[in-house]
Amino acid sequence: MTQIRGLAVRIVTFGTIITSAIMAWKLLMCLTGCEPPLTIVVDSSMEPGYTKGDILLLGKVSSPLECGDIILFEVEEGGAPIVHRVIQVTKHLDTGDVNLLTKGDNNPKDDRNSLYMEDQQWINQKDHVLGKVIGML
Repeated sequence: MTQIRGLAVRIVTFGTIITSAIMAWKLLMCLTGCEPPLTIVVDSSMEPGYTKGDILLLGKVSSPLECGDIILFEVEEGGAPIVHRVIQVTKHLDTGDVNLLTKGDNNPKDDRNSLYMEDQQWINQKDHVLGKVIGML
């Protein structure tokens, strides 16, 4: 009987930990307006500003991005998200589209030849950007 009770306590404790983590994640999503609200730097392309293992807080992009903004974007849907700096912005007044060129601070060249899809010259703010870096934890 004691073993069953101990097992039940462990299961409830584990469930409470998992539920708390999910609630914290959802709360961060509500506060930042961004999904995902956090990301982890996985390479050295943004050094010395951000290094491997840094946890970045993201916010919703509600206005056109500017040169110097650091963003989380994905080149293709379902691909690995990338954290890089916006180095050029092109606004199309007729369509309202905002195209961006990005570069890692520690990279010698922009992302056209290394990260973007073949023949892709820009990323589109509406289609590719997941969030803007607003802080580091």
